[in-house]
Formats: sequence, structure tokens, C-alpha cells
Amino acid sequence: MEKALTLRYSECSLIKELDKLNKESKEAVEGDRELSRFKKYMHVPRKIEKLFIDKVKEVANKDKGYIIILVGDGKSHLISYFRTNYPDLYDNFQFHTDATESYHPKKTDIETLVDVLKGFKDENIDINKENKLRKW
Repeated sequence: MEKALTLRYSECSLIKELDKLNKESKEAVEGDRELSRFKKYMHVPRKIEKLFIDKVKEVANKDKGYIIILVGDGKSHLISYFRTNYPDLYDNFQFHTDATESYHPKKTDIETLVDVLKGFKDENIDINKENKLRKW
């Protein structure tokens, strides 16, 4: 009779690394930070990544402010990838990464969003020089 091989979590590096992909793992969710070594290794380039980076490069040094809105899956990872691989470009942009949050205790999420986007109102658009990235 064959003896079953049982690996304990603490004994297996592969299991520990794969556990980082678990949706309940704190490492599974990207914040506004650089990619971990593991995430760099696991990164798979996508078409949207090139389009995004090309657009950022195009508008980064213009005299007029631009807003880039990201919609869909993988937004946080893409922004973390951008921060890790293009730190100089990253510093040229302001980020508002959650349209459903307020960063001020006395403002609603909508009031915060209005403040964040005020430079892009019709009356301000010609004088606005802020570059912002939005993630919805």
C-alpha cells in the first residue's frame, strides 16, 4: 500500500506562494503601491497596458491637464505596475482610485469626486494643468 504524501503549509514554499493568489489574501488586492517581487513575476502584459502607458507618455508633459479614466478589471494592478516601472511618470499624476470613497470625514464620496474633478469643469478646462488618473 502506498503511503500518501502530506505537505504541511509551513513546509511548502510553493503552497505559500500560490496562496497569495487567493482572493481573500491581503496580497491579492493591489493598493496604490509598487508591485511586490511575486507580482512582478506573475505579471502578464495585456493590450490595455501598452495603450495606457502610451497615453500617459503622450500627455505627461503637455501644458494642459488631462484626465485618464480606467474602467474594468485589473485597474489597481495596472497602476501599481505603472508606479513600479515608470516612477518618474507616476509622479506627474494625481490619483483618485476609488469614486465611492471620501478622504475627508465631513464630505460624501460625491462631494469628494466633485472636488477631485473641479479642474475639468467647463470653466476651468482651459487653465487646468493637473493630470489625474481615475480608477472606477
